[in-house]
Amino acid sequence: MQVLGLARLLLQQAQAGEWEVLKETDARLARFASQMADKHPQSWAAMATTRAEVRALYQSAITLCQHETDRLKGAWQALNGQREGLAAYDEVQQWQ
Repeated sequence: MQVLGLARLLLQQAQAGEWEVLKETDARLARFASQMADKHPQSWAAMATTRAEVRALYQSAITLCQHETDRLKGAWQALNGQREGLAAYDEVQQWQ
């Protein structure tokens, strides 16, 4: 099933930290799901088990993305704090 393969690929890319290709895979998965729902609603409805599996894989990938976002946000805040400290140090040096 193509949609399940895309969802598995999405999770693999999240696990590997392949963020740029993950973005493309996410778009492909969304397009595929939308097209199936629009053009083949009966087939899409019959895929309830597969859709649930895709949803679970997608949620796992989203969780990994959120962890990476949180990690990067923390690193950014640490760097920003250092930058503010260096700016304050430069200011003090100028006064002397």
